[in-house]
Amino acid sequence: IPAAFYGKVSRLFVQKDLQIWGTFDEQSNELKVFSSMKEGAENLADRAAAKTIQNGGDVFILEKDKMPGAGELAAIFRY
Repeated sequence: IPAAFYGKVSRLFVQKDLQIWGTFDEQSNELKVFSSMKEGAENLADRAAAKTIQNGGDVFILEKDKMPGAGELAAIFRY
């Protein structure tokens, strides 16, 4: 997730309907992930996708069985 915020992701693969509730502070590089939605939390999967697109990357929404690897998010980095 932090790499997407800093423009380091060329391609982001996101599992369809993924919700990762939490916060990310770009200034302090502090990532907090919650088990459920809390006040002030946002869907970090959506935010990472938006940041990837904003920084010129591509986002692919895939079914769970089409995801590369075993994770809910995967990325190809620029460098």
